Amino acid sequence: MEEHLGSNLSRLGAERAASRSIVYGALSAAFRRPAFDAVLDKLGSSGMFLILEVEYNRLFVGPNPPRVYPYESMYQGPGGAAMGEAALHVLSTYALEGLCPGDVEKDLPDHVALELEFLAYLCAREAAALEERNEEKIFHYVGRQRDFIKNHLARWVSPFCREILRETQEDFFKCWANLLERFIRWEAKRLEVQVHGESLA
Repeated sequence: MEEHLGSNLSRLGAERAASRSIVYGALSAAFRRPAFDAVLDKLGSSGMFLILEVEYNRLFVGPNPPRVYPYESMYQGPGGAAMGEAALHVLSTYALEGLCPGDVEKDLPDHVALELEFLAYLCAREAAALEERNEEKIFHYVGRQRDFIKNHLARWVSPFCREILRETQEDFFKCWANLLERFIRWEAKRLEVQVHGESLA
């Protein structure tokens, strides 16, 4: 009886961790340039594609200075500078898990999409550990999630999302910014981590 109950709880926990991984993956895709193109291509609306592509570039890329910087380093430390201490810390955190994201070659390691992709990975590994009922791995991956949110996303997601809401009129980007901020706050509460900055709600 107890073993059956434990198995059901492990399966439920694994499903929840897998669901969180999917949400992180979707958020990562929303703020990542290549995936963004692929999603919009499938919409089949060249007019909508063009509007969102232009707005994405205006907000995050250029050719003029971006209206919103999607890099943690720009929100940390005095003055905010690209490839700052936060980026180096993120890169070393990826390396501790044996990861070197391919996109680091194309972008900086503290891009919001890469940080979210890393959390998607950690949640997926937690789900696998729960399926295996491997307590050591469960604690490891939950601890990694807590540390990464505490030391990184919880420190800059609110001002980042606030800037998006201030700079864009496109509901597409407003929706993703609101979802990102609220989800990180929900995750931080679950993991007992404090989020810096006022809530958007």
